[in-house]
Amino acid sequence: MTRPLPMTGPHFRTPPRLRTSRLPTVLVAAGLLAGCAGGGATDKYNLTVLEPEAVITPTGIDFGDVIVPYTAADGFTIINEGAADLTIDDIYLTSNDNDAFTVEWDNTDPVVIERDTRIEVAVGFAPPLYEDFSGTLVVVSDDPETPNQYIPLTGSGIDGPIPELVAEPGALDFGLVEIGTTGQEQLLLINQGGGDVTIESATLDGSSAFSVPDLSGTDIYGNNEKLILVEYRPTDESGDNATLTLLTNDPTNPEREIFMLGNGGGDFQYPDADIDCPARVNPPTAVPLDGRGSTDPMNPDGELQYDWTVLTAPEGSSTTDVLDPGKAYTSLFADLAGTWTVQLVVENLVGLRSDPAVCTFEAIPPKNLHIELLWDTGNSDLDLHLVQGGYEMYQLPGDCNYCNPTPAWEGGDPTLALDNRVGYGPENINMDGPADGDYDVWVYYFADSGGGETIATVRVWLNGAKVWEGSELMTRGQAWHAGYVRWINPDGTFNALSGAAERWEGATNCYTP
Repeated sequence: MTRPLPMTGPHFRTPPRLRTSRLPTVLVAAGLLAGCAGGGATDKYNLTVLEPEAVITPTGIDFGDVIVPYTAADGFTIINEGAADLTIDDIYLTSNDNDAFTVEWDNTDPVVIERDTRIEVAVGFAPPLYEDFSGTLVVVSDDPETPNQYIPLTGSGIDGPIPELVAEPGALDFGLVEIGTTGQEQLLLINQGGGDVTIESATLDGSSAFSVPDLSGTDIYGNNEKLILVEYRPTDESGDNATLTLLTNDPTNPEREIFMLGNGGGDFQYPDADIDCPARVNPPTAVPLDGRGSTDPMNPDGELQYDWTVLTAPEGSSTTDVLDPGKAYTSLFADLAGTWTVQLVVENLVGLRSDPAVCTFEAIPPKNLHIELLWDTGNSDLDLHLVQGGYEMYQLPGDCNYCNPTPAWEGGDPTLALDNRVGYGPENINMDGPADGDYDVWVYYFADSGGGETIATVRVWLNGAKVWEGSELMTRGQAWHAGYVRWINPDGTFNALSGAAERWEGATNCYTP
């Protein structure tokens, strides 16, 4: 028989948490308590109930100063000092500045801690900014007295020296190397940070035709670099590739990969550029260019850089580039009718570039009548006019120009879709469904701000086909009557005039007679 310990003296120990309860005699009738046969039972009984008790230590965690972007690790202990099993239902962060704190607790089912045992819970702190942070952890259990216990978390992000390893280039391409000979390329490992870089391990996976000095255990001091000579000695013509993986103490990029390619790279897959663009557009218009289908097979989740180029455009176009040449989805302003060609090259994170993807589309005017004006100087303002037969330039309502861009005419109404006041053009007038009759095409040199004499070019499109193009030398104040369109529904013809540009003596602003 176990001898009870004395309640005082050096042998006394605080017992596990107990609870005394007084239960009614109805429990006896239910068979939960035993009574004395033949009476003598009291109407109440004193019972001792065993309970868990969650003790957490420490009760708060202060990570102190941590250099951004390092991660500091700490934790806390949950001890069951009760007399029954303790169930931990959940542990979570109820407040967390900038998500700086983390807790390693992903249990979907409750965790049971037996009496007089404990578990350890890891907590991390990764300050993203140079400031103070605070958070609160909640431990949810079946401890009847403290079912929710709160652990305050604090820490500060500070500036300090950190290692930052950069490899240049991110990929070594040896090109074509004859079998039996050795090609050499230089790999520069640069520590751009103030802390020392330690290469913990260096592994070369892939073709054995490449060789790299052993870099494991190499230190590169802050703001220093190390030059590595890499060799490639092919044994057959199938091409080779390999990957050098460096594990370092760089807190931002602890794993650095350098690709090595020779004689085409064998089965190595370069980034692939892809363009989705329309085959035909109606100018003037913004043309959508979608390169989001481009991929990097070796790193499907890696980011790509986009390099768009306008290869060809109709002569005289003022569009020289896409709107955002560095974005995956962008647009190009097709200001003139004709053939356009756009190219896309993508580059992955290690500097490997794709073959060019090319898109060619036609800008075809959708209107019955489409007239373009362009010229070859800047700092000059030339104006395009489409004048109904029987009207003079600037006479309203019969002249469509910059001061009367959308006149109301019988039949179709013309629109001045583009107006350029700084030089080169283009300007553009469109009309659909014109009434039968003649329409004169004029150009007026409105203002010279230093451009001087210029060569004006007019292009005429009827029903989507270019029917005429002509040019004329002009100076300020001169007007050029290029010709006229004779429209007899549903077709028209353009009749060019041979006269040179002459000084205009009429009105130079819109007027109503």
